[in-house]
Amino acid sequence: MVGSDDELNISQVDCYSKALSTYFEFSLDDEGEFTDAAKYTKGDVVIIDIGGSTNDVV
Repeated sequence: MVGSDDELNISQVDCYSKALSTYFEFSLDDEGEFTDAAKYTKGDVVIIDIGGSTNDVV
């Protein structure tokens, strides 16, 4: 909070690929519920992120 003297204590950090984050963005809405796209997708979903120096496949 702005103007607060509280300190943030981060005890654990997990890093995931951008493609995995994209999958969750595709399948979950802002309330954490499945989107219509995710509900009605049949079969597997493949996300390919081709970046400037890295490529991720989930």
